[in-house]
Amino acid sequence: MILRFGGELSARFSVEERFIEKDVRAVQKFVNAMTQLKLTGLLDVDETQHGKKLFSAVTDVKGLSELKERFKDVIDDLCEIAERFGLQLRMASAIDNETLESIPMLLELARTGRYQVDLSNVSVTLAKVTDEEKFMAGLSSENSVKFDLQQFTAPGRILGKEVELGPCSIVCPRAVIKNSDDARRRYLAAKDGEGIVLEFGVLSPAQILLATV
Repeated sequence: MILRFGGELSARFSVEERFIEKDVRAVQKFVNAMTQLKLTGLLDVDETQHGKKLFSAVTDVKGLSELKERFKDVIDDLCEIAERFGLQLRMASAIDNETLESIPMLLELARTGRYQVDLSNVSVTLAKVTDEEKFMAGLSSENSVKFDLQQFTAPGRILGKEVELGPCSIVCPRAVIKNSDDARRRYLAAKDGEGIVLEFGVLSPAQILLATV
């Protein structure tokens, strides 16, 4: 890259991307700055310690490396997810497949507060109550079930980190209790307040609903 200051004065320097272990927000700032530089060729050089501008210049941008559009989109998505769920995400040597596969779900949760997910079963611990009639009536029938959770970890990781979604609900429009005869036997044998593990078979897509959007 050549900087022309007027007359015969010029300077040459190179830009090298070093993203590993850098926070994704810092990477986003660099990517945005390089994109703007490629468009305009205008460069401001600041002395950051004292916050002073050293000089401005028009640059020859032919030597700048091209950042792929897909990479820029992924960085923007990661920053949006990090901001919404309070994550500190640091770049790895490569963005792994698990991260790429998890981005659409987490983006939709970040933007809308809900996401449709396929579940085969859900296990819960139910505390026995004195009134058994309602529980018995639903043992062998299909029901719409809502599970309220104080904390829930999203399926999949982002850059190796688990994502805690906070308070949320999982709504299963169609669910049945598996092994209902065994569940009935264990429920009747339990004392009031004792926990019984129940497994629900989920018959249609469920929804994750965040408590706050």
